[in-house]
Amino acid sequence: MHLMNSSDIPKKLNPDIIRSVIQKNLLLDPRRLYSFFNWSSTQIEMGNPQNYLECSAILVVKLCNFNFFGTANDLLFQMIRTNLSPSEIFHYIQCSYNEFDGSNSVVFELLIDMYKKMGRLKDAVKVIDDSKGYFVPSLLCYNSLMNDLIKANMLEGFWKVYERMMQEGICFDVYTYANVIRVFCREGNVEEAKKVLFKMEERGCKPNLVTYNVLIDGLCRVGALDEAFEMKKSMAVKCLVPDGYTYTTLIKAFCKERRTRDVKSIWLERAHELLDEMKKKRLTPTMEIYDVIIIGLCRCGDLSRANEFLEEVVAKGLKPSSKTYTALITGHSREGRVEDLKLVLEGMRKQGIELDRFLYNSIISDLCKAGKMIEARTFLVEMNEHRSAHLKPTAFTYGAFVHGHSKAGEIQDANGYLREMLDHGVVPDVYIYTALMSGFCKRAEIDKAFELYDEMCRKGVNPTIVTFNIFIDRLSKLGDVKRAREMFDSIPGKGLVPNIVTYTTMIDGYCKSGNVTEALNLFTEMSSRGIQVDKFVYNALLDGHCKEGDMEKALVLFQEMVQKGFATTLSFNTLIDGYCKFQKRDEVKCLLEEMENKGILPNHVTFTTVIDYFCKAGFMEEAKMIFLNMQEKTLMPNIVTYTSLIQGYNTKGNTSEALALFAEMKMKGIRPDEVTFGAIFDAHCKEGNLTEALKLRDELVATGTPLSNDMYATLIGALCEREEYSEALRLLEEMGKQGLKPTLDACKTIIGSCHGAGSVEEARQVFGRMVELGFIPNTTTLNDLVEGKQNDANIEDSNNLLKQLA
Repeated sequence: MHLMNSSDIPKKLNPDIIRSVIQKNLLLDPRRLYSFFNWSSTQIEMGNPQNYLECSAILVVKLCNFNFFGTANDLLFQMIRTNLSPSEIFHYIQCSYNEFDGSNSVVFELLIDMYKKMGRLKDAVKVIDDSKGYFVPSLLCYNSLMNDLIKANMLEGFWKVYERMMQEGICFDVYTYANVIRVFCREGNVEEAKKVLFKMEERGCKPNLVTYNVLIDGLCRVGALDEAFEMKKSMAVKCLVPDGYTYTTLIKAFCKERRTRDVKSIWLERAHELLDEMKKKRLTPTMEIYDVIIIGLCRCGDLSRANEFLEEVVAKGLKPSSKTYTALITGHSREGRVEDLKLVLEGMRKQGIELDRFLYNSIISDLCKAGKMIEARTFLVEMNEHRSAHLKPTAFTYGAFVHGHSKAGEIQDANGYLREMLDHGVVPDVYIYTALMSGFCKRAEIDKAFELYDEMCRKGVNPTIVTFNIFIDRLSKLGDVKRAREMFDSIPGKGLVPNIVTYTTMIDGYCKSGNVTEALNLFTEMSSRGIQVDKFVYNALLDGHCKEGDMEKALVLFQEMVQKGFATTLSFNTLIDGYCKFQKRDEVKCLLEEMENKGILPNHVTFTTVIDYFCKAGFMEEAKMIFLNMQEKTLMPNIVTYTSLIQGYNTKGNTSEALALFAEMKMKGIRPDEVTFGAIFDAHCKEGNLTEALKLRDELVATGTPLSNDMYATLIGALCEREEYSEALRLLEEMGKQGLKPTLDACKTIIGSCHGAGSVEEARQVFGRMVELGFIPNTTTLNDLVEGKQNDANIEDSNNLLKQLA
C-alpha cells in the first residue's frame, strides 16, 4: 500500500475502476481485495453510496465463501453504518450472492447477527422479513434472535419471527419451544403456554429443566401457585430434578402472594417445606430466598419465626438485605415489641447497615400507633443527637407523636410536641394542626382549638376541608349551630369547597337542633351544586322530621330513600322510634315486616326500641313475641331489653314473670343496672316478699352498688305497710348517711303507709326523723303528705293524724 501511495495510482482511481478491479480479481484472496477496497475508500470519495454498497456486497459474499467470517463482520459493520435501510443492504448482498455459484448463505445470518450486536433488533427482524423466498435462516439463528427479542421485551418482533418460522415449516427444538412458552407466560397467557408444552411432547421433543422452570415461573406470575407446585412435582416423572432456580421461583411466589393472613400462612408453610426439601437435596439457599421468607413472615405477623430465620442467616455467614431488616423493624414496631426491635437494630448495625430517616420515621410512627410513646421518644432523641442534617426529625416525625397522643386523648402531651417541633425550627403541616384541633374539639375545648386555628393561619399554613369539617361537627354536637354555620360560610374565603361530609354534618346539626327548614335549604343547595346526596344525608333529615314529630314528611322522605336504595337499618330504626313515640302500633308492625321483606336486618336497637314501646304501652304479649324473635335471629338481648320487659311485667302486676326474667338475665351474665334493680325491688315489695327485697339490698351493698332514692323509698314504704317501723327508720338513717333525699312523693307514700296502719305514734317518729334529716323542708308540706288519704272512708281519722303530726 505504501508503494501505491507513492505512485500516481491514487490520481487515476474512481468508483468504476475500483469496482472493475474487484470484479476482475475475484479469484484472489478476498482479504487482499478487502484491503485494497479499504485503501481506495480513503483515497477518493465513493460518491453515490450505492457504489460503496455494490463493492462491499461483492466482498462480503466472497469473504464468507472463503470462511473469513471475522473480516466479513467488519465489513458488514461498515455497511450498516452507511445508514441505508436494512432492505437496501439486504438487496445488494442478495444480488451478489446470486451472482456467484456456491455462495455461502451464512452471509445473511452474519448480517442479522451484526444488527443484533449493534442493538438494532427491529432491523434484524426486517432482514428476516425481507429474506422470504431467498434464504431460510438456521434454527440457531432464529433461536438466538428470538432470545434477544425476549430480553428486550420486543414481543411484537418475536411473533413476527415466530410466524416466519411457522411459514417455513421449521422444526422447533427444545430452546424454541422454551422461548415460545416464555413469551406466552410473559403475556400472562399460561393456558397457551401449557398447550405448547403438550404440543412439544406430542412431537417427540422432550422438555428440559429450563422449559419447566419457564412455565413454573409463568404460573407463579399469574398466581396459579397450586398448579406451579404440581408442575414441579410432575418433573420427577420426566426424570428431571428441580434446581435452585425452580425452588427460588416457587418460594418467592409463595412468600409474596398477597392474600388474607390465614391463607398467606398456609403458603408460607409450603415455602418452608420447599426450603427444607432444598436443603435435603444439598442445594444451598441464597440470601434472596431467606429475604422473601423473612419478609413474608413479617407481613403475616409471625415475627417469632422471622427472628429464628434471621438468626439462621447470620449463623450461616449470610448478610441480610436492608429490605429484610426493614420488614423486621416494621413488624416489631407495629406490634410494639420493643425488646425484639432493639435486638434487630443491634444486629443490623453489626452488619454495617445504619438507620436512615425513613426507618427512624417508620419506627416512631408504628410505635406511636401502638401506643408506645415513651419508647418512640428514645428514637426521636437519637435523631436529634445525630450531626447529619439528613437524620434530623421532620414534620412527619413529630406528627406521629401528635397523632399518637391525640388518639389516646393526651391532648396536652400532643400540644407539647407541637411546641417542641416549633422550638427545633420544624414547621408543622396542616395535618398536625388538624389532629390537635380535633383532639381539643373532642374534649369540648373549642376555644383552644380556635386558638390553634388562628396560629396555623398566621404561620401561613392553609386549612383543608377536613379542618372545617372537624369544627362544624364539634360545634353542631355542642349545640352551637350558629357558630357552626359561620364556619361553613367562611369555607369559600379559604379557596375551598364544602364536600359531602361538610353538608351532611351541617344538615345533621340543624336537624338535631330542630331547624329542619334550614337543613332542607342546605339539602337543596347541595343537590344544585352537583354533590351526590347519600344515605347519611337522608338519615339526618329523616331523624330531623321524626324529632319534630312530623311523621307525614318523615314517611314521604323514607319512601324516597327506599326508592333510591338508601334505606338502611338506621333509617328503619329512626322511623320506628318516631312511630313508637306517637304510639302508632300498626305502623311499627308494618315497618318490621317491610324490613323482613327487603332483607334489611334489624339490630339490637330495632328490637329494643319496639320492646320498650310495647312494654310501656302494656302490650306484653307482643313484646314477648318480639323478644323471642330477636333471639331467633341470634341477637342476644342486652340490659336495656331485659329492663324494659321487667318494668313492663311489673307495671302490669305480673311480678313472677318479671322476677323470672331477672333470674334469666343474671344467669346469662348480664349485670343489672340501677333501673333494673329498682323494678325488682318494686316487684318483691308488691309480692310482699320483703325478705328477698332486703336480701337484694344487702347484696348490692356488699358489691359496692349504691341504692337509689327510689329503691330506698320503695323499701321503706313496704316496711311501713308491714308496720316494721324500726327497720324503716334504720333505712331512713342509712339514706341520710348516703347523702340521699327521698322525693316529696316518697315521703307521702311512707307517711301514708303509717296512716293506713293507724300507727300514729310511729308515723310521728318517721315524720320527725324526716324533718331532722332535712327530707321535709317545713310544716307547710304536711297537708301535702296526707292529702292522698283524704279520700279514704275514715276522713276523721285522717284529719286527726294531720293534727297529731302537726
